[in-house]
Amino acid sequence: MKKIYRDRAKMKPKIETVRIRQSRALPIRAQVIGQGLSDMDSMFRRLFADENFITLLRAESMTEIPGRFDRILKEVIRGHEVTQAGSR
Repeated sequence: MKKIYRDRAKMKPKIETVRIRQSRALPIRAQVIGQGLSDMDSMFRRLFADENFITLLRAESMTEIPGRFDRILKEVIRGHEVTQAGSR
């Protein structure tokens, strides 16, 4: 009797569950999100490189920014210090 049920289970079509579908899509979703974050970082690098934008932030008393952007701002500021020191 066991063999009959075992054979029937083997012949039953496999149905892909939602969880399996989501886990298969996870690497693609992670890649898309990573690309979006990379694009956002490059946009903010350009913004923070603009001295007028930084002045505007200070004029509007916007002194707090998320940590991700704080890191980018510090990189840009270090870059300005290097170029300013090199141009003198």
